[in-house]
Amino acid sequence: MNKTFKEFYQSFNLTEFPFNTFTTEHEVSIAKKIFISQGEYDPIIDAFKAGRNVIILGERGSGKTAILEDFKRHLLDKKRLFTIIHDYSTLKNPPASTEIYKILISFFLVELFSKISKRSYKLCVLNKEQKVLLSYLLSEFLPNYSKNLLKDKISNIQIPVYTRAANWLYNKARGPLNLTGTVAKNIAYQYLIKHYSFLPTIENENQIQQFFPELKLNVDSDFFTQDISFRLLKKVGEISNKLGYPKPVIFLDRLDEDQRFENDADIISDFISPFLTDGNLLSIEEFQLVFFVWSTPFRFIEDLVRTQKYYCPSLRWSKSDLEKLLNKRLEVYSDYQVTDYKKLFASDVSNLSIDSIFQLANANPRDLIHLFKTLFEEQYNINPSVTCISEETITASLNKFVVNFNYYEYYPRKSNARANSMDIYSYSAHLLKLENEEFTKNQLNERAGTGSSTNNYVASMEKIGLIENIRQDRGIAIYKIKDAKIVYSLKNKLELRKK
Repeated sequence: MNKTFKEFYQSFNLTEFPFNTFTTEHEVSIAKKIFISQGEYDPIIDAFKAGRNVIILGERGSGKTAILEDFKRHLLDKKRLFTIIHDYSTLKNPPASTEIYKILISFFLVELFSKISKRSYKLCVLNKEQKVLLSYLLSEFLPNYSKNLLKDKISNIQIPVYTRAANWLYNKARGPLNLTGTVAKNIAYQYLIKHYSFLPTIENENQIQQFFPELKLNVDSDFFTQDISFRLLKKVGEISNKLGYPKPVIFLDRLDEDQRFENDADIISDFISPFLTDGNLLSIEEFQLVFFVWSTPFRFIEDLVRTQKYYCPSLRWSKSDLEKLLNKRLEVYSDYQVTDYKKLFASDVSNLSIDSIFQLANANPRDLIHLFKTLFEEQYNINPSVTCISEETITASLNKFVVNFNYYEYYPRKSNARANSMDIYSYSAHLLKLENEEFTKNQLNERAGTGSSTNNYVASMEKIGLIENIRQDRGIAIYKIKDAKIVYSLKNKLELRKK
């Protein structure tokens, strides 16, 4: 009887398949259990805990979202206030500073008012000006409310709770009080009219007199016009601090993922530039800002960002880091029955073959997970009766992984580009004509026939991180292909085609 795929991976002592999900968003429930940081994570988490503003750089799949989740866990333990922004569809490209300040204020206020609604007594510490400002922020920066509901919410901010309580009790009691007063008046008048016949009769004697008129709370709802400015953002931070929420954190995630950008790194770099070049924003003391940025478009604007002044760590994974990540994942998905990934392989599999898996992972956790998914699927197709991954399976899996990989996932493309325009697939076609992974401009021209465009090709490939300048040899620049998948294709004479 043929095994199902579930029966196949369970024969490896796995209770669930560890390689079906490739993003932290799909593993939030177990994110803490499987979280493994890279070797250079300590200074990053230390800077975050110290309240520094941080720009975290990384390729797609390098673990930026996993770090965000770890930061969140730290803040929840400390009961710190934070908000996460990942929708920028309301902003223009490039966004104006006022647009950026407004989206920061709007997202943060949702969290702040959520906290205030549960602890309204905290409003007592604000002065009159701050209460009016908070009322203005409620009316201008949060979703639209009906006028009455908005009035009630503003009243709750501006009028102390004891005043509102006294006003409510008075207005509730004024009906019986007016009735009592009217009855007493009529009795007294009837007594007087018996003794003084010249007094006129009471008109509408059955009508209740308003001895106790309704009291209305004086709420300031004619707000002054506030310019959306950096100063307004700072004032919001000052109010948060006074309410007992010091230096709240604002995470800016997925800055590159707006569908309007179509993965075009030039367009993305235009969009992120105003965020990362605003000195006021990156130096703000009232908030802690943490940006998660794709490395490729950042390279386009790197010379505009003061990386020496602001903390801009890049996420890097060594082989030992990836091994720890893989073992931790296997532990969790096997109820701690599998603790060493090497036990997944047949005894005759060489260390060189295992190393080639990690080389193709390209120091990227997501690629490593993709690779092991391919290994299991290929072994199941070749021979599902075994309980280990063979040498034959590794070779077939690596070829399949490289050929079927969606290179647009990590490399930018031009929006509205012609079919024959230069992109990762066109660049790789040139590179795969070389003799080896290291080359000069002349060698690229000779082998690929790039002609007068050679300098442009090299500059463009360097810009998107496909190649790098590694040294000078007698005054001639030597370049190297950075992507291990392209190097593997070159050595094994594989052809990469657009899907």
